[in-house]
Amino acid sequence: MKVTSYAVARPAFYDRNAASFGGGYAAVVAPHATTTRISVTVASGKKVILEGVNSSVNRQTVATVAGLVNLYANITSVAGFRLVDIATTNNIALVRERQFVVVAATIYAGEIFDVYTEDPSTGGTVQYIVQYKGTTFDA
Repeated sequence: MKVTSYAVARPAFYDRNAASFGGGYAAVVAPHATTTRISVTVASGKKVILEGVNSSVNRQTVATVAGLVNLYANITSVAGFRLVDIATTNNIALVRERQFVVVAATIYAGEIFDVYTEDPSTGGTVQYIVQYKGTTFDA
Protein backbone atom coordinates (compact mmCIF):
# COMPACT_ATOMS: atom_id res chain seq x y z
CA MET A 1 0.00 0.00 0.00
CA LYS A 2 1.49 3.32 -1.08
CA VAL A 3 0.64 6.25 1.14
CA THR A 4 1.49 9.69 -0.13
CA SER A 5 0.12 11.60 2.86
CA TYR A 6 -0.68 10.61 6.43
CA ALA A 7 -3.07 13.56 6.67
CA VAL A 8 -5.93 11.23 5.71
CA ALA A 9 -5.32 8.38 8.14
CA ARG A 10 -2.50 6.37 9.60
CA PRO A 11 -2.17 2.91 8.02
CA ALA A 12 -3.38 -0.08 10.01
CA PHE A 13 -0.68 -2.01 11.90
CA TYR A 14 -0.56 -4.74 9.22
CA ASP A 15 0.40 -2.07 6.67
CA ARG A 16 3.29 -0.75 8.79
CA ASN A 17 6.14 -3.11 7.91
CA ALA A 18 4.38 -6.06 9.58
CA ALA A 19 6.19 -9.38 10.01
CA SER A 20 5.45 -12.64 11.76
CA PHE A 21 6.85 -12.86 15.28
CA GLY A 22 7.23 -16.16 17.07
CA GLY A 23 9.37 -18.87 18.52
CA GLY A 24 9.44 -21.51 21.16
CA TYR A 25 11.27 -23.73 23.60
CA ALA A 26 11.11 -27.49 24.03
CA ALA A 27 13.32 -29.65 26.26
CA VAL A 28 13.31 -32.44 28.81
CA VAL A 29 14.92 -31.04 31.95
CA ALA A 30 15.98 -32.34 35.37
CA PRO A 31 14.93 -30.45 38.54
CA HIS A 32 16.12 -26.85 38.57
CA ALA A 33 15.62 -23.43 40.17
CA THR A 34 13.62 -20.75 38.35
CA THR A 35 15.21 -20.43 34.90
CA THR A 36 14.48 -18.06 32.02
CA ARG A 37 13.78 -20.07 28.85
CA ILE A 38 12.66 -17.28 26.52
CA SER A 39 13.30 -13.55 26.79
CA VAL A 40 12.34 -11.16 24.00
CA THR A 41 12.61 -7.38 24.28
CA VAL A 42 10.63 -5.37 21.75
CA ALA A 43 12.96 -3.16 19.72
CA SER A 44 12.81 0.62 19.64
CA GLY A 45 10.32 1.89 17.08
CA LYS A 46 8.42 -1.43 17.05
CA LYS A 47 5.33 -2.95 18.64
CA VAL A 48 4.19 -6.56 18.88
CA ILE A 49 0.70 -7.96 19.00
CA LEU A 50 1.05 -11.32 20.75
CA GLU A 51 -1.68 -13.53 19.30
CA GLY A 52 -1.28 -16.84 21.10
CA VAL A 53 0.82 -18.85 23.53
CA ASN A 54 0.70 -22.66 23.64
CA SER A 55 2.41 -24.37 26.56
CA SER A 56 2.61 -27.75 28.24
CA VAL A 57 4.35 -29.52 31.10
CA ASN A 58 4.77 -33.27 30.83
CA ARG A 59 6.47 -35.37 33.52
CA GLN A 60 8.74 -37.80 31.66
CA THR A 61 10.16 -39.78 34.58
CA VAL A 62 8.82 -40.03 38.12
CA ALA A 63 10.46 -37.92 40.83
CA THR A 64 11.58 -39.41 44.15
CA VAL A 65 9.95 -36.44 45.88
CA ALA A 66 7.66 -34.35 43.65
CA GLY A 67 7.77 -30.58 43.98
CA LEU A 68 5.56 -27.94 42.41
CA VAL A 69 6.54 -27.83 38.71
CA ASN A 70 5.91 -24.43 37.10
CA LEU A 71 5.91 -22.92 33.65
CA TYR A 72 4.82 -19.32 33.32
CA ALA A 73 5.01 -16.45 30.82
CA ASN A 74 4.97 -12.73 31.58
CA ILE A 75 4.90 -9.42 29.81
CA THR A 76 7.02 -7.04 31.84
CA SER A 77 6.66 -3.28 31.61
CA VAL A 78 5.97 -1.02 34.57
CA ALA A 79 4.31 -3.99 36.28
CA GLY A 80 4.40 -7.65 35.31
CA PHE A 81 1.43 -9.27 33.60
CA ARG A 82 1.13 -13.06 33.73
CA LEU A 83 -0.14 -14.60 30.48
CA VAL A 84 0.37 -18.31 31.12
CA ASP A 85 0.66 -20.18 34.40
CA ILE A 86 0.89 -23.96 34.64
CA ALA A 87 1.63 -25.45 38.06
CA THR A 88 1.38 -29.12 38.96
CA THR A 89 2.55 -31.60 41.57
CA ASN A 90 1.57 -34.52 39.34
CA ASN A 91 4.14 -37.32 39.71
CA ILE A 92 2.75 -39.71 37.11
CA ALA A 93 4.95 -40.23 34.05
CA LEU A 94 3.62 -39.07 30.68
CA VAL A 95 0.69 -37.05 32.00
CA ARG A 96 0.52 -33.65 30.29
CA GLU A 97 -0.75 -30.40 31.75
CA ARG A 98 -1.54 -28.06 28.86
CA GLN A 99 -2.68 -24.49 28.39
CA PHE A 100 -3.40 -22.56 25.20
CA VAL A 101 -4.04 -18.86 25.59
CA VAL A 102 -5.42 -16.73 22.78
CA VAL A 103 -4.01 -13.34 23.50
CA ALA A 104 -4.53 -9.90 22.03
CA ALA A 105 -1.79 -8.25 24.06
CA THR A 106 0.17 -5.35 22.63
CA ILE A 107 3.78 -5.25 23.72
CA TYR A 108 5.49 -1.88 23.32
CA ALA A 109 9.12 -0.95 22.64
CA GLY A 110 11.29 -1.81 25.64
CA GLU A 111 8.78 -4.23 27.16
CA ILE A 112 9.77 -7.86 27.61
CA PHE A 113 8.06 -11.18 26.94
CA ASP A 114 9.61 -13.85 29.23
CA VAL A 115 8.98 -17.55 29.82
CA TYR A 116 10.25 -19.29 32.96
CA THR A 117 10.34 -22.86 34.26
CA GLU A 118 11.10 -24.31 37.68
CA ASP A 119 11.06 -27.74 39.30
CA PRO A 120 12.15 -28.17 42.94
CA SER A 121 11.55 -31.96 42.82
CA THR A 122 14.14 -34.52 43.82
CA GLY A 123 14.92 -36.63 40.76
CA GLY A 124 12.80 -37.23 37.69
CA THR A 125 12.55 -35.19 34.51
CA VAL A 126 9.93 -32.90 32.98
CA GLN A 127 9.32 -31.92 29.37
CA TYR A 128 8.49 -28.24 28.84
CA ILE A 129 7.04 -26.99 25.55
CA VAL A 130 6.20 -23.35 24.76
CA GLN A 131 5.25 -21.85 21.40
CA TYR A 132 4.20 -18.28 20.74
CA LYS A 133 3.05 -16.33 17.68
CA GLY A 134 2.36 -12.71 16.97
CA THR A 135 2.94 -9.82 14.61
CA THR A 136 5.66 -7.19 14.90
CA PHE A 137 5.21 -3.83 13.18
CA ASP A 138 6.41 -0.22 13.13
CA ALA A 139 5.11 1.79 16.07
